[in-house]
Amino acid sequence: MIFKLLISTAVFHFAHGITLSCVPDVPENHSNISCTCRNPTKNGIEWRRNSQIVTTCSGTEDNCFPPSLKYRSSVSSDEFYLEVSPYSYTDCATYSCKDVSTAEEVYVTTSIADFDQRSITTEEPGANTDGQIMVNTGCVFPTSNITITWYKIENGTEEDFTASPIQSSERSNCSRTCNAETDKKVESGFTHTEYTGSDYVEVVYKVTVTHNLYIEEVFAWTSSKYRLKAGTTKTVCLLFVTRIPKLRLHIYVLTIMSRLNIFCNISRNRVIQLFRRRYLYICSSHVDRILSFHHKYINKIDNVSLISVPSTFLNNKQ
Repeated sequence: MIFKLLISTAVFHFAHGITLSCVPDVPENHSNISCTCRNPTKNGIEWRRNSQIVTTCSGTEDNCFPPSLKYRSSVSSDEFYLEVSPYSYTDCATYSCKDVSTAEEVYVTTSIADFDQRSITTEEPGANTDGQIMVNTGCVFPTSNITITWYKIENGTEEDFTASPIQSSERSNCSRTCNAETDKKVESGFTHTEYTGSDYVEVVYKVTVTHNLYIEEVFAWTSSKYRLKAGTTKTVCLLFVTRIPKLRLHIYVLTIMSRLNIFCNISRNRVIQLFRRRYLYICSSHVDRILSFHHKYINKIDNVSLISVPSTFLNNKQ
C-alpha cells in the first residue's frame, strides 16, 4: 500500500493591517521555526501561544519583555520576529500577533514533521524459507506523508510489487501529539511461500520508505533470494517475431531451442502452432539463455526482432 502524500501546511489568517507568516510551513522535529509579524501602524505587539502571552514588544525600539531562550523575539521597523528553537511536538500550537493599541490580531497554526530512517527495521525468514517479509518504521509524523513501495526483482528487472498481497497498517504505540494527532509507527509486508519444485524462478524483494518532507532521506532494503513458481510471476515473456515464411527456419530454431531446454510452461505442439504463425516463443525466466540464443542464432537473420508481450498472450492467442 502506498500512503497518499498530504503536505501539512501552516494556516494563515490575515487582518486588515497586520500580516503573519512562519517558515518553514512544516518544521522538522528538533529544528526551529521563524515567524514574522508586519504591523504597518508600528504599534507595539504581543506574541501569544494558544492565547497565552509569550512576550510583548515595543513598536518604537527593539525591546521585547520578558526575554526567553525558547522564544527569541526582535523588532525591525514595522516587522516583529519570533523564533521558536528548538522546535518540538510540544511547540505545535496556534501563534498570534496582537496590536496592543487596536487589539487587531492575526493567527497561524503550526504543525511538525518527524522521520528518522535509522529507526526503520526489517525482518525476513531467510533465503529459500517460508515466512513474513516486513518493514517497520519508528514513530513518524504525519503518517500521511509516508510512502512505502515494494518491488520484486527477477533477472535484474524491478517490478512494482506494492499491490496485493502487501498489507500495511499503523500502530498507535507512540506518545507524542501535535494538534491532537498522535505520531504512529507504520508496518508493511507480506507472507512469502517458498516454491520447492524444479520449475522455479529466483527473486529478491526490495522496499523503499520515504517521507515527502525529508527529500534526502530515503530508506532502501533488499531481501535475500527466494524462489517462486515459474510462470506465476508478473514478468513479461519474450517473443521472436519473424516475417520469413519458411517453415524450415522455424523447425531449425525449434530444434536448437529444445536442445538448450529454454521452453517453459508451453507445450511443444503449441510452440509449433505459434511457429506456423511466425512467432518464436521463449519464456523470460531463462533470460541468460535467451540472450545467448538470440545473439548466436537469431541476431544476424533479417526481419527478426525480439519483443516483449504479456505472458497470457501465448496461452490465449489462437
